[in-house]
Amino acid sequence: MRDSWTARYESMADLAARLLSLMAEALHLPSDHFEPMIDRHTSAMRALNYPGLDDVTAAVHEGQLGASAHTDYGTLTILETDPDQPGLQVESATGWIDVHPRPGDLVVNLGDAMERWTNDRWKSTLHRVTIPRGRRQSIAFFHNANWDAVIECLPTCRDEDRPPRHAPIAAGPHLMQKFRSTVNVY
Repeated sequence: MRDSWTARYESMADLAARLLSLMAEALHLPSDHFEPMIDRHTSAMRALNYPGLDDVTAAVHEGQLGASAHTDYGTLTILETDPDQPGLQVESATGWIDVHPRPGDLVVNLGDAMERWTNDRWKSTLHRVTIPRGRRQSIAFFHNANWDAVIECLPTCRDEDRPPRHAPIAAGPHLMQKFRSTVNVY
């Protein structure tokens, strides 16, 4: 599986770079603005498996979550999921909304790094996973910037009325801060 997994990882990294190029243009920056910050990215890809309520080998219960509400830490997440098994939800102003991808669709969530870069103009996607009747599987590509890339307010996302809301931080330490904040201490 190494060859197919590596090919998928590389194609997702290429897609993330193209999406970041479009995002740069949407932010009135040169399309290549993020390139020097992602040419040695520290991304990760995971196969996710959520047992369903009908899975007799799993100890899951009605109302239990497969993943509690959270945001992702990096620039963006690209998710390929089984459209026949619901479960992914995003929070809106009116509550939780089910995501219904069609076959072949990819779901893209903005991460915390993008929220910091845009001075909170673009929000990180708060999402969770409910447990469906049947087993739910997906592949998530978590795109992260280079370890030493500085995440600081972009010039087009600040002015005298909207100063930077976050101190600059390198992407690697930002990621480690986020990981450490999720560790439970007993």
